[in-house]
Amino acid sequence: MWGCAGDSSRRAGGRIGFIALTVVAGLLATLIALIQDLPVQASTSAPPRRIVSGWLPYWTTATSTSTVVANADLFNEVSPFWYSAVAYGSGLRIDAKVDSSSRAAVGQQLQSHGIKVLPTVTDGTRPGGIATQLKSAKTRATLVNQLVALAQQPHMDGIDLDWENFAFRDGHASWPATRPAWVAFIHSLSAQLHARHKLLAVTTPPLYDSAQTVSSGYWVYDWAGIAASIDRLRIMTYDYHTSIPGPIAPYSWVERVAAFAVTQVPAGKVEIGIAAYGRDWIARRADNSLNIDGVCPVDNRPPLKSAEFTSSYVPKILAAHGLSPKIIRWDAESQERTFTFTAAYAGHTAKGKPTSCRVVREVWFDDISSAISRSRLVYKYHLAGVAQWTIGGEQAAQWPKIRAYARSIAPTLTKVSLSVPVNMTYGMPLNLRMRVLTGGRAVADTPVTLSFARSGSSRWSVLKRARTNASGNFVVPTVAKISGRYQLQVPGTYTRAAGTGAVNVHVHSALALRVSQNNIRPGQNVIVVAGVNPRIKGQRVLRQFFTNGTWTTVASASTNSVGVALFAFNPTAVHSTLRYRIVTVANRGYEAGIVNFTVTVR
Repeated sequence: MWGCAGDSSRRAGGRIGFIALTVVAGLLATLIALIQDLPVQASTSAPPRRIVSGWLPYWTTATSTSTVVANADLFNEVSPFWYSAVAYGSGLRIDAKVDSSSRAAVGQQLQSHGIKVLPTVTDGTRPGGIATQLKSAKTRATLVNQLVALAQQPHMDGIDLDWENFAFRDGHASWPATRPAWVAFIHSLSAQLHARHKLLAVTTPPLYDSAQTVSSGYWVYDWAGIAASIDRLRIMTYDYHTSIPGPIAPYSWVERVAAFAVTQVPAGKVEIGIAAYGRDWIARRADNSLNIDGVCPVDNRPPLKSAEFTSSYVPKILAAHGLSPKIIRWDAESQERTFTFTAAYAGHTAKGKPTSCRVVREVWFDDISSAISRSRLVYKYHLAGVAQWTIGGEQAAQWPKIRAYARSIAPTLTKVSLSVPVNMTYGMPLNLRMRVLTGGRAVADTPVTLSFARSGSSRWSVLKRARTNASGNFVVPTVAKISGRYQLQVPGTYTRAAGTGAVNVHVHSALALRVSQNNIRPGQNVIVVAGVNPRIKGQRVLRQFFTNGTWTTVASASTNSVGVALFAFNPTAVHSTLRYRIVTVANRGYEAGIVNFTVTVR
């Protein structure tokens, strides 16, 4: 995939409370509240910011996939070069470059490492092929349906469109008609993909301004028009020089494109392209003529077009020509590597006579330092990241350096603490105290969402949305209703990660007892009326007796429709104070409630 060039060549039920029992003497209520504050905080380890994506050529599938997997902590998503749109009758079809079993295996492997797979669909039509299909709503809809079906195949998270013919083959005169049709198509495709939870990436050559002039770049792609619909804009900020020698992606040019892009598309969607390749040209003299001395042979001609190579191939180029790595120099202006050398070509003229020539060759390529310098634009402009062409063609030593940089710009951790009583009695006031910190500092005036899921359920209900105060705190007053998990969520920003804190709260049933008499003569009955809140019919309630150091259940009952259970018994011991308790059996999201009482037999 080759992008835009600077020399204009191609590529580029009621009140809560305790139940009232009005039996004879009144109400004896004992509430159990075992209060303990537990702060719950986020993890303290900080992974690198995931700032890398890029393309996996189908001709290097294995090595490119291995590279991504080995550096999975740096990648959000990648795009294998798997598909091409080609002419089919009066319409188009999507041809695959890789068989389905290989696609499935690679996709599954990448997804298992947390990397989204957005296969690239290139434009394999003749000039004007896709532009023609976009002209009518009907043919646009047909193409949308084909791409949506493609994105729904196993182990795919969406698609990447790399349609370069608009820019490099269709002609500038076609752009006014193609531009609105392209925008309408992207809107429709995006809606269909997003409805199916799929992502849409768009790869385009650069734009420089919004004037739509010959110096505005490839304005047919209308970044502002598609900004709301796409999930990623990948810009081919490479191939600045192709037909004449020069830098692959001059740094100032790359930055100019990035600075304009973020005025058209949210920065968090923008990825700038970085090159992992170079070119070898015949050098030019001051008058722009080819730097060749002598008469070159017809049977061993030097190549007139540039030779392209991956950055990892540079040592082999040097070795093939017997060159020392010391000839390579760093060009501070473009922030790329370059070197020149002389190659000799010997052979024969067309008439068979011996001849030779000496050719000065000029080489430019992007290396590790180039990748790092362009990656720094990610943080400067708060971009989504960089997109590398190609993954697998880079110098392997770039990865530790990119990782170190990605860690240095990783968002700071957000620590969320909840300070709440983890054991409560039903109906008691409950203050949920929360605090949000990052880097040891309060996160003030940030939105937070408090949710609750009852025990045994994964369904969350939002209890409150609020903002932290100047100290990063806020308090939510509520009452203890049911056992469950409280969760506080804090959204992230570009410089601060999202944070979540959670704590389990155990709510015990509330018990209110009325004991008919605590001092009795032998043979007298004792009646205990137990009121349980919440009022659940059929709640099992136990009467237990303390003997020999152990609580033993001696009777059980179930609550009626108003939450009342009745016990009647006749203690037989004489001259003793007997220890009893009433216990609710944990049930339906409520922990056991316990109330002790004594009976003295005179």
